[in-house]
Amino acid sequence: MELMDRNNYQTILKETQAVPCPYRDASVNICNASLFSLAIDNKRLSCYCSTENFENCVLFLSKTLRQK
Repeated sequence: MELMDRNNYQTILKETQAVPCPYRDASVNICNASLFSLAIDNKRLSCYCSTENFENCVLFLSKTLRQK
């Protein structure tokens, strides 16, 4: 078994980390996909905003539909 060097480990770690929602303003926990800059509650944050599952969020989907 080969030992993994530090650079290779960091590259793999970055690739496996979750991609957060592009509409989340992490500095103040505001959802910019909503019409009125909704404050993000802990449930929405853990289920959608901080994970790759943000595409299933109703606010994200409505923002996407409004842009078309």
